Amino acid sequence: MVAKPQPEDCDMNGYGKRVLIIDDDQDILCLTGTALVDAGYNVYSASDGFEGSEEMRKRRYDVVLVDYHMPRLNGLQFIDICRAMWPATPIILMSGDIYSTEHLGEVEGAYTCVAKPFQLSELLALVNQACRDPQPVVGTA
Repeated sequence: MVAKPQPEDCDMNGYGKRVLIIDDDQDILCLTGTALVDAGYNVYSASDGFEGSEEMRKRRYDVVLVDYHMPRLNGLQFIDICRAMWPATPIILMSGDIYSTEHLGEVEGAYTCVAKPFQLSELLALVNQACRDPQPVVGTA
């Protein structure tokens, strides 16, 4: 279950930063996007990795959130493309697949991995952190 962020979580840390959310689940796109907009981020979305890579060609993003399992181009394939073309962009991999979240070290190129369902406050904290320090973190959320 995705929890609505509390007012203290929405402190506009993301003012002016661009975040791309890539997920084939429209509910995740809507809820996550709303929370990020409330925190001051400029949010863009795509429904799969192919659309996400097209969005990446249009503008620079400060952080990308990408789902693992999607049609056409999945999250891991998207990360491979991004590392080749935009190596400095932090990418947070979101997954309901427990294997992917337990084996972050094997997900080369991801900033970190977040297990679904997640708390919006935790995701916002990770996005804020990725904007401040785009070097990958160790461990999972």
